[in-house]
Amino acid sequence: MSKFYDKPSSDLLYQALLQVHTLEECRQFLQDLCTVSELKAMEQRMEVAMLLDQGLIYSEILERTGASSATISRVNRSLQYGADGYQTVLPRVKEPEKLLRRCRQLIPVVLVLLVVPIQMGRITVSGALMMALRSREKNTACLERPRLTTMP
Repeated sequence: MSKFYDKPSSDLLYQALLQVHTLEECRQFLQDLCTVSELKAMEQRMEVAMLLDQGLIYSEILERTGASSATISRVNRSLQYGADGYQTVLPRVKEPEKLLRRCRQLIPVVLVLLVVPIQMGRITVSGALMMALRSREKNTACLERPRLTTMP
């Protein structure tokens, strides 16, 4: 391992990345941090990693992404012998549908959990219905924090 990775100051970047909460925040932060060509290279490597993980061969990946064989080889080497970063991230990136299915399963649970605050007068019925409809439309029931409004 390089001595660079042992320096405590190098953790600043990784700590900053952990502070990003949304896709848009991540995009903005990386656009400020990186050049356009650096971002395109990282995006291409991520796409190559996804395709390698799906079992595509170099020529198919080259055709789809335009990545050089050197880039494909480097990503493949990282997948096989790297620090397991791709193995950690790829399943999370590949499964957004799994998250959406889980959110859809949680919608009835969220509605049931809203009944108690409604009965206690902590949230208006119309507010609860609006939250449920909004989260169902966005398919983000498990991602949004309910906004409680007190009754007059």
